[in-house]
Amino acid sequence: MRNNGSDSSTNSPLDTFSTTHSKIPLNEYPKDLSTTDADFINGANEPHKIYEGTQEDVSDKNTITAEQGFNEAVIKLLVLLYQIDGKVTLTEQDLFDEIIATLNWHSGVSISAFINGAIHQARVAIDQLKAREYLFKLGTGLNYNPAQALEYAMDITEIDGKRSEEEIELLALLSNRVLARGLVE
Repeated sequence: MRNNGSDSSTNSPLDTFSTTHSKIPLNEYPKDLSTTDADFINGANEPHKIYEGTQEDVSDKNTITAEQGFNEAVIKLLVLLYQIDGKVTLTEQDLFDEIIATLNWHSGVSISAFINGAIHQARVAIDQLKAREYLFKLGTGLNYNPAQALEYAMDITEIDGKRSEEEIELLALLSNRVLARGLVE
């Protein structure tokens, strides 16, 4: 630390900063640091210009949002499919973990917390006999990449060696109704 010729034990870093920077004339500060409320009211700094050029940022966020919507819908789909037959095998869990590792996760919620929520939601849908309705709600997110969603669904339902009747029913619903338009395009 610089002591400017004085005893360093009596000067704190804040004292040194204040002494050094108080000598800078106000007109030599960068404009954005010397802005007053009156400058904004009178339009001197044109605060709306802060938002210029951010349209690209917004469209990038929409792309990320669509991808994130797909990621979330895929997780919910996979959890529903591996739980629908009433048993979760280690091979299903391993494949689920492999798929999850490939997702480009962009959320303020951790992926593990999201998965815990998806497990609960799927369990409730299954217990209330509303798995079909739950699957339909995933349609928008899954149609971001319908071929990939169907591939994941096929893989998770065949990994344990046999597809249950419930899995076959949900796969048919998925391919013929939920993803049909996206798969044809």
